[in-house]
Amino acid sequence: MPKPSRSSLQKAFRSFWKWKYRNYVLITVLFLVWILFFSPNTLSTQIKARRENRELKELKAFYLEEIRKNEDLIRKLQSDSGFAETYGRETYLMKADDEDIYLFVEEEASARKGILKFFKRKSAGEQASEAQAPIGKNAEERPGEQP
Repeated sequence: MPKPSRSSLQKAFRSFWKWKYRNYVLITVLFLVWILFFSPNTLSTQIKARRENRELKELKAFYLEEIRKNEDLIRKLQSDSGFAETYGRETYLMKADDEDIYLFVEEEASARKGILKFFKRKSAGEQASEAQAPIGKNAEERPGEQP
């Protein structure tokens, strides 16, 4: 497509200024530029406000659910003393004088994956030598002994 000459651009510009609806077009363009970029309620501000409003509604629903759960728990604690004892033991690790508590904490899956990756990185030769010599049998592995 050939590049328009300067004179054809000037003709198009002059014909636009002669057009009878040019004032409406200019006012509309200026209004849109003002609304989109210079107004205190720009488009980006409106989008941020809607996103924040949605997040706050989700938080409100979450906290209302938590309030409902806590009210149910309070009713159970006030009405059933056996439940209060069970709840205290499980939640706050309370115990009687003649009891011992044992906690079994599971490792995180990511820590296990890291250990597995470590063992997978070992070469086949290293694994074969470890399989032949049990831990603690070599003089190098026994602390405090001279070879």
